[in-house]
Amino acid sequence: LTEKPLKQVLAKPDTSDRLVKWSVELGEYDVKFEARPAIKSQVLADFVGDNTPTECMEENPSETEKGMWKLSVDGSSCLTGSGAG
Repeated sequence: LTEKPLKQVLAKPDTSDRLVKWSVELGEYDVKFEARPAIKSQVLADFVGDNTPTECMEENPSETEKGMWKLSVDGSSCLTGSGAG
């Protein structure tokens, strides 16, 4: 799959000498232009479909642990601040 310039080379070889050369070179290989399929319209639908929770993924609130969470860092945090700026 290619962009439109290749289509122009194959369809209108008389636009310049360089394009004629490429048209002849590519013509030996039976190259045909095929437009890229549109994928942008399907991206959001695929994302929502892939990331929508199902019944087996839902947690029962009574089964989750209650209490404090522990946050672990790799030494980049301290009580006095980061000192940047």
